[in-house]
Amino acid sequence: MRNGENVIIQGDAGPITIPAYETIEISRDGSILVRPPGSEPTAAPIAVGRLKLVNTPASNVEKGIDGLLRTRDKSVPQADANIFVNSKGLEASNIIPVETMVEMLNSSRTFEINVKLLATAKELDTETSKLMRSSS
Repeated sequence: MRNGENVIIQGDAGPITIPAYETIEISRDGSILVRPPGSEPTAAPIAVGRLKLVNTPASNVEKGIDGLLRTRDKSVPQADANIFVNSKGLEASNIIPVETMVEMLNSSRTFEINVKLLATAKELDTETSKLMRSSS
């Protein structure tokens, strides 16, 4: 099993291998359950592995240049049975789209006003220079 960056996903017993399946599900405890092809829709899923869920203090975690999280002390964290997966959950965004769009529109309008202000200042300067030349 690999993530979107083609990195192998580790389970409690090492890398996880997923056989052919009709359906796949990850349970709350990290167990990976599959229903083999051709099995009855009501058949119980088969556990093929379990994600290695760990609990490492935030002060001992750093993000590598590849975007993966690692322990600062280079230790291998032990599995923790008290950690759970929120299956089929979406990670919440840290932005509010409507608020961000309004801020972008305001910034755009402010930029346009500043450009017009500079153009007006340049025009006034040019006209003042013409007046000064013609009055001399």
